[in-house]
Amino acid sequence: MVVKNNKDSVWNKNKKLKTFWRNLASGNKVIIIYLNKKYKIHTIKNKKDWIKLNEDKMIKHILTSSMSVDSYELNLYPKAKNKTVEEIISNYNKYFIYKINDKMLSL
Repeated sequence: MVVKNNKDSVWNKNKKLKTFWRNLASGNKVIIIYLNKKYKIHTIKNKKDWIKLNEDKMIKHILTSSMSVDSYELNLYPKAKNKTVEEIISNYNKYFIYKINDKMLSL
């Protein structure tokens, strides 16, 4: 259960992490990890965009999240706590542990 007014709630402890997760969980944004280890935040426009990303040979991984609050409350926040978004992305293998396909990983 999301308790927004409780100062001890995970939802009130790392605002940037929460915003990062919400963008991924919305399905509108993904993180693209390239073979050269650089990354970018990408806005998904339509189904063709997903197909294009999955077929791009320069992309190693596509990071996303389920819409379930459990992915934040029970997976991401307990592992990340006060880490920055950049630290999460740089160490994505610790956080994005669910393999959807050969490229796509989820929280």
